[in-house]
Amino acid sequence: SWTVTNDNIALSLSRTGGIGWVGLSFGSLDGMTNADMLIATIDNDAIVVDDYWSVSMSPPTMDIALVGGKNSVKYFSGMVVDGGMKVDVIRPLKGEDVYDRDITDGDVQIAYAFGYTNALTKHTSSNRRSLLVNFKTGTAIPTESPY
Repeated sequence: SWTVTNDNIALSLSRTGGIGWVGLSFGSLDGMTNADMLIATIDNDAIVVDDYWSVSMSPPTMDIALVGGKNSVKYFSGMVVDGGMKVDVIRPLKGEDVYDRDITDGDVQIAYAFGYTNALTKHTSSNRRSLLVNFKTGTAIPTESPY
């Protein structure tokens, strides 16, 4: 679920049936190429959310490790709940560096994926999906993911 307020979007991600990393990408037709990502991992029993960029079908890189990149996560919290995870994160609607995609009033291609490890690892084809989402109207349409 999400809420748009002023210049930010607050996203609430829930995962059932296990714990491990979970990621959400914005603006990439295949979910990975030139994708702005928010990824929650578990570090020392604490859930951490960071801002990533992916150039291709390879592991993404934290924005802060890239020239001119910054972590655009304004707030996050997370907890393990009933054998699953709940993560809340706030980020700006407008990108803050060249590795961020703007979240517009129109349709935005998103993808989500998850893994069963605390640290980020490659996901399988059954652990990802893609959607065309309009964050203003609330519509979300499943789309075919080419990866």
